[in-house]
Amino acid sequence: MKKSSTIDTFFKRKNVEISSPTEQPNTFSNPNPLIPDDNPTKAQRIEVNEGFDISLLERDPGLRKQIWQYPVNMRDEIRRAYIKVGPYQAILTEYPKSNKVPRRSFQAS
Repeated sequence: MKKSSTIDTFFKRKNVEISSPTEQPNTFSNPNPLIPDDNPTKAQRIEVNEGFDISLLERDPGLRKQIWQYPVNMRDEIRRAYIKVGPYQAILTEYPKSNKVPRRSFQAS
């Protein structure tokens, strides 16, 4: 019967000599103690002055342009504008009926 191999058989330990503490002087003394920085606890919010009208953006995700279709220098502002206005769900006046026997449709509230 063959002995199964373990991962320990593929690796060998390195022979590391351990020196005694009396032979080696303490070289870890830190001449410059760390000075805590005066960082603000909260990140400061940067308000972007938008050079376009948010109301002109198409809200319907199926109809609006993709972010990569906007000019490169305006993409971040447009992305922030879409986040600012929030999610969008179109409310139709009449929804299609299902094809099942009790013909049902979605009722918007």
